[in-house]
Amino acid sequence: MQEPYIALENFNLTWELDEVKEFEVYWHRGLSIFTLANYFKRTTDEVFLLVMDLAMKDYIKARSNGIYTSQAEKISTNLAITRLKNHYERYDVLLGYSFFWRTEDIMTFQILWKSNWSVTNIAKSLKRKLIEVAILVVDQASKGKIQPREESLFGKGGAMDAIIRKSAS
Repeated sequence: MQEPYIALENFNLTWELDEVKEFEVYWHRGLSIFTLANYFKRTTDEVFLLVMDLAMKDYIKARSNGIYTSQAEKISTNLAITRLKNHYERYDVLLGYSFFWRTEDIMTFQILWKSNWSVTNIAKSLKRKLIEVAILVVDQASKGKIQPREESLFGKGGAMDAIIRKSAS
């Protein structure tokens, strides 16, 4: 039996809770994920995955320019992330989703991606959650296995950062 492929195996998906609280403040101040990656000494991909995870849990909201520099937003002193239970010290990004892929599913994914299928349709075809396919996109792009495409994640007319506005299916 073949070993499963593990997406994002080399990524650090664990954040200190204090970092996540600080991240939320900077997110609402409008900083881009590129600036945030530099500030937190993380890869842009790791910050992007944190944004996706926090957005799906409604801890942060979509902004006018998505992952890019946006206008600062008025935020309350009762930030969503600060309401997390205080006994947590770490925050694990994308906990509960599968990072394991069969080789044949990876090959199918690559073919469908190159054929400009949206991640939504790829997820349906592979019987996976939308966010799991988005994770695979980040993984495969970071390893040079797939190339960015003009139509972005959600196919023709889709916005690259629309993923943070969608909830996992």
